[in-house]
Amino acid sequence: YRCLGDSTFKTARQLVPEPLDACEVKTIRAFYTKAWHYTDAYDQGLNVRQAEFAVRKHRSHQRIG
Repeated sequence: YRCLGDSTFKTARQLVPEPLDACEVKTIRAFYTKAWHYTDAYDQGLNVRQAEFAVRKHRSHQRIG
């Protein structure tokens, strides 16, 4: 996408579906979820280190055992 794009919205609409189809839905969801956690942390007023810790801490609760 970066090599073929000319920074216009019209071109982006044409080029983006192909790379998205190449990714697994699981990968896209994981990226979105992590980005959402960072956004939420910054929205709560945390700095970079605090946000990193909060995102890591949240993820550690999802493990079994």
